[in-house]
Amino acid sequence: MTEKHIILAPQYNYYNWIKSIRLYLLTFDPKLTNDPEKTAGFDVITIINPPGAYLQEPDISSWLKAKNPEANIDNIPVQSQDELAQIMHARVLANQRYGEKTVELNEVSSKSGAEDDEKEAIPEAKFRLQWPTEYPIVVQAFGDNPEMYVRWGMPGHEGVDLRAVPGSKVCASSSGKIYRIERDPDSSKYGKQIRIYHPEGFRTVYAHLDQILVVVGQEVQKGEVIASAGNSGSAVGSYIHFCLKRDFASENQLTHFSDDFIDPMPFLEFPQTDGPVVNEELLEHIRTNFGWSRPCLVGLNLQDNGKLDNADLQVINSGRIEAVKFPSSASGDLIDKLVDNNPDIFLLCQLILPDSRSFYSTSEWLEVALPFAQMMYSRNVRYFEVHKLPNLNEFGYGKYWQSGKEFSLWWKAVVDKLREKMPDAKFGFPALSPGGQVNGFKADATVFLEQADEVIQNADWLGLNSYWSNKEEQNHPEKGASYQVLRKYFPDKLLIITGFGNIDPYADAKQKGIEYADYYQNLRRIPGIGAACADCVYSDTSWKGLHWRSLDGKINDIPLEVGKRGF
Repeated sequence: MTEKHIILAPQYNYYNWIKSIRLYLLTFDPKLTNDPEKTAGFDVITIINPPGAYLQEPDISSWLKAKNPEANIDNIPVQSQDELAQIMHARVLANQRYGEKTVELNEVSSKSGAEDDEKEAIPEAKFRLQWPTEYPIVVQAFGDNPEMYVRWGMPGHEGVDLRAVPGSKVCASSSGKIYRIERDPDSSKYGKQIRIYHPEGFRTVYAHLDQILVVVGQEVQKGEVIASAGNSGSAVGSYIHFCLKRDFASENQLTHFSDDFIDPMPFLEFPQTDGPVVNEELLEHIRTNFGWSRPCLVGLNLQDNGKLDNADLQVINSGRIEAVKFPSSASGDLIDKLVDNNPDIFLLCQLILPDSRSFYSTSEWLEVALPFAQMMYSRNVRYFEVHKLPNLNEFGYGKYWQSGKEFSLWWKAVVDKLREKMPDAKFGFPALSPGGQVNGFKADATVFLEQADEVIQNADWLGLNSYWSNKEEQNHPEKGASYQVLRKYFPDKLLIITGFGNIDPYADAKQKGIEYADYYQNLRRIPGIGAACADCVYSDTSWKGLHWRSLDGKINDIPLEVGKRGF
């Protein structure tokens, strides 16, 4: 009996890691995941293990062995995707799935998965699939959640769910002929769907659609728009269900799924995730729709008690701060002082009540918050972050809302009323506390966002927080570069980083200031990020290592280093 084998790949640049081992995947057909928890129950776990790939469990090999004591761990420490491609190509040439026989890398250095070698080794490797949606996000992978699919006689998820906001484009993954269309949204769990027959016996299925733009018998080309995404059938989120079939695959034991379903991942041409995250066309869309044409502004959070001391103004001037975020408890005098000090400063108000946990209903919340907001609006404040960290228990999760969906409905009701009073204001969906689920304390940030997806599409902008403990984490998408993840989910949404910083208690202020200047500079190269507001000028409650000055008003090296920047 074949051992159950799974490959764990880093979440960061996941698709590019998988792309580099396509030939190995086609040869040995292992399962794939970027979630260490999903390796449970497998006989062999292959780890693609570059430095810093698994921040939550740095010694991922030992952690997996402890969690899966019966499994064999096949650990592959690598420095790059090219090195990984060479290692896995060597295994294919030696026909050694787990690398028991060594092949010198220089023997295959010119064969690191090149197209010609793939075609010679595996004929079906010629078949390629273009990513069919506009979003490079996998919501649910092939083979996932077997406990959910056993009732349909499947050993797991028979396709891949790819993020696709309702109304967004769905394209043909390969050229072929339409052989089936279902326009009835309630006909099956697939809802509205399109099926295309391709050469070499391959078939693709596109489900949960909205508007269908093709007809049965029509010949379509790779990349041609065939439909718009929707929520038909059993869909409960913003995605399409995409399947790949190969004629007689089940009969010939090429898959352990019935009905000829095979994993489409090895065939997909993965979206490019390196380089700029937004193109010029999208930047123009942001300029047009949000009135934002500037590079990312150098920002800072003011005191969370709504005060502005002379020492704070000294920090702002020393750091050459271009944007400030302040709470709705701030006074009109604070706004006047900021504008007198710098007439061009960007003002961002966070609408949060002194005791937000006491207010849940729209009417109760607005009764207290609206006077503050209108006073700010009268002083030309136009950007408002509505609420704060709503996936934390401290700010309502588990008490007044049990999910991102419930919070988003509350947020929309509040914002609809605010828009009536302040029609020119730009309202932001609030930043979440980053990271995974902590029972009794917070909801997983990604899950919370997905649940709130429909409402976020109508927000003027989206807030986020980014924190790190070292230089490596500063550029990691789960830490300092969390904007990379949100940009994939929301490619046309203006982002504002409403809180960031190095939380290492042992890093000195000078080093942090140098890091921050570098961080601001990197953000200025990325279109669609409006501002980044560091934590913080000073606070009675937050970790003092984030402060830009001391209690007695003395400036530390953070604003001094930020002020030295060359832009």
